[in-house]
Amino acid sequence: MKEAKIDPRLLNILRELSFQNASELIKDYMLTELLYKLSNFSAEVQHFEKKYGISYFDFEKSYEQGVENFEKYDDLMSWKFAEEGKGYWSTKVEELKRVS
Repeated sequence: MKEAKIDPRLLNILRELSFQNASELIKDYMLTELLYKLSNFSAEVQHFEKKYGISYFDFEKSYEQGVENFEKYDDLMSWKFAEEGKGYWSTKVEELKRVS
């Protein structure tokens, strides 16, 4: 990968913003973006937990044992997607935190 050349004036501004280098700024920005995505998926999970008063896993079990209901099926699929997204972005946040 080709190393980016950064204008010294930008580096001065970075330091004024308390960043040691461009890498630190990029990592900070990426963490903000990852936390935003994680927050959106977490909010969706909380919406369904509040709506049904149970966890996704309990809702899935309940749905599988009940009669077919298209609204609940749609919620099940949306909730599953939200749970998977929450897990995925949570993993990415932890991965980024391990980057030096």
